Amino acid sequence: MKNKSILKLKITLLDIKPTIWRRVLVEDTMVFDKLHAVIQKVMGWDNCHMYDFSFGPELRISNADEFEDNWGAEEDLPAAKTKLSKLIDEKGIKFLYNYDFGDGWRHQILVEDILDLGKLKETSYPVCLDGKRACPPEDCGGSWGYMELIEALKDPEDDRHDEMSEWVSDDFDPEHFSVNDANLLLRPSKKKVTSSKKVKSTSVSPKKKSVKKVKPPLD
Repeated sequence: MKNKSILKLKITLLDIKPTIWRRVLVEDTMVFDKLHAVIQKVMGWDNCHMYDFSFGPELRISNADEFEDNWGAEEDLPAAKTKLSKLIDEKGIKFLYNYDFGDGWRHQILVEDILDLGKLKETSYPVCLDGKRACPPEDCGGSWGYMELIEALKDPEDDRHDEMSEWVSDDFDPEHFSVNDANLLLRPSKKKVTSSKKVKSTSVSPKKKSVKKVKPPLD
């Protein structure tokens, strides 16, 4: 019987500069639906939209009963029943986690390492090891909308500065991420897990006063 392994994953939100990313350890016996929940918590999303995982155009992992078709993939596996170990057997593998098909948030997941559970000091998984920068607000219009939002917040002379400042929480800072807060979301009843790096404390994701799309500037 194969021993349980721990996967070291780096989750990077694509199409955003500077990069927003998280690094986590998860058991390879975890199903993809549980990995979805982990990503939501460590990134700071609100889990209010549909998602899927894709391994190239041929293979898609989703909550199949929520969709009428497989969106063109040759094979569609159920996220609630498919274990990570079924598709991940070596480090270096990359796949995508797609969240909110309207805003189109794409996360690249890199398998940085596959570790022997018996040789690790951690006794509870999943765990967040590190990360950088705050998660974008939900429903902000995708990567381009988020970049427009950041530009408006930076420039008091921008026509949308006041509107965007009211839309996000007063303490929203795109540069902040707290690994301790992320781990509290993963294991609410456990003590805080301290990262090897100093990460400035902040909320994982900002609270919003309303749900409103960020529109591109008029010509």
